Amino acid sequence: MAPPRRFAQAGYTIPGMMLREVFLLTPFLAHYDKLSCLEVGGNTGLWLEAFFNIFGPRVADYGVYEPLPGNLAQLRGTLEKRVRGAERVTVRPWCAGDKPGEVVLNYDADVSALASVLLPEVKLVGGKVHRNDRQITVKQERLDERITEIVHFMKIDTEGHEWAVLEGASSAIERGLARNVLFEFGIHQNALGQSFKQFFEIFRDNGYSIYRQISRGHFFGYGAIEKARWFDETRGQQYMVLASLDGPSAGYRGPAVVRGDDWRERMALEVLYRVGGVRT
Repeated sequence: MAPPRRFAQAGYTIPGMMLREVFLLTPFLAHYDKLSCLEVGGNTGLWLEAFFNIFGPRVADYGVYEPLPGNLAQLRGTLEKRVRGAERVTVRPWCAGDKPGEVVLNYDADVSALASVLLPEVKLVGGKVHRNDRQITVKQERLDERITEIVHFMKIDTEGHEWAVLEGASSAIERGLARNVLFEFGIHQNALGQSFKQFFEIFRDNGYSIYRQISRGHFFGYGAIEKARWFDETRGQQYMVLASLDGPSAGYRGPAVVRGDDWRERMALEVLYRVGGVRT
């Protein structure tokens, strides 16, 4: 007999996110006593719940964008029933993108993890074709309209709309207001003809160090994060990328989840970057 849906989430999804995605941020967020956060693409709130399970006491404010009504209803339920500190969360029921106005969101079901502004159809990992055959018109705004002070952490997971979100936050990135930006890169960008180099450059040129989450983890179950290279394309896979202005804190004393961050590695990456001719 399959476990009840909530049991499956509590027993598998939330701990998995905590160990493989959220905990890896600890060295990078250790610089700050109070965290101002933004999440673009909140879905049903599971990632937010995992984040609060680790960083909740230090979160000063947390804004979350989620435009799909079915997802939004479940996200509000997650906040009400399972997130301690939910009063510090502001829900914004619309999209973030490169320009204000309205956009058409393509989706497949009332509650969906694959709703996409740009892709009514995408080939998933493994080759299965997913179709978003329903549409809804939703409001969209630029993040630069919201980010007027430092945001210590921003997560973007928008099924191919990531580049548009970053374009809408270009001023915040150039001014150093967004200190750490975590975003998904993979099959959706591949389908749109976007390259990792394109994302790498916008951050590298503004002083960020770029890392990517990898599957090889710590003995106790934690995932790992390593320095990224401009040519790290996904080849049909997906991973989370972290662009950080401050890097990991020297005072962090937890499990060794950051790899490839010594001076020799940084020098080698710098040589590769310049010899590879990224600045074209």
